[in-house]
Amino acid sequence: MHFIFLLVILVSTQITAQTVDATKLSTQSEVNFIQTEKRGIQTKKGDIFWVHSDLKTVLCVDADKNIRWKVNIIEKCGKPMVGAAEIRHIQLTKKGLGITYGKHNYAVLDAKTGNVIYFGSD
Repeated sequence: MHFIFLLVILVSTQITAQTVDATKLSTQSEVNFIQTEKRGIQTKKGDIFWVHSDLKTVLCVDADKNIRWKVNIIEKCGKPMVGAAEIRHIQLTKKGLGITYGKHNYAVLDAKTGNVIYFGSD
């Protein structure tokens, strides 16, 4: 039983190390993927919000390098009616992580739980 637990910890650590590229982290409160090669935001507390290369999935890694949650925005909110089914912009807000995907679709991820609130499109 202890061996399986240790294996899970090792795999989780490797996934985090392979998934987050520190050179592509911003310390700014927002990232527009059309304007930059950055793919995530690191908060002052050390938490990381990272968008995978598929531009559909957001990963939250806490300051201790543990994966807090992982969410595929397109699966949770549905494909946009206009624009590509990918995340275009992320922004830290008081409510969590604001997401713009497709042409004008909006959602907010709760920073602690990864729960998604879909706000619709304009």
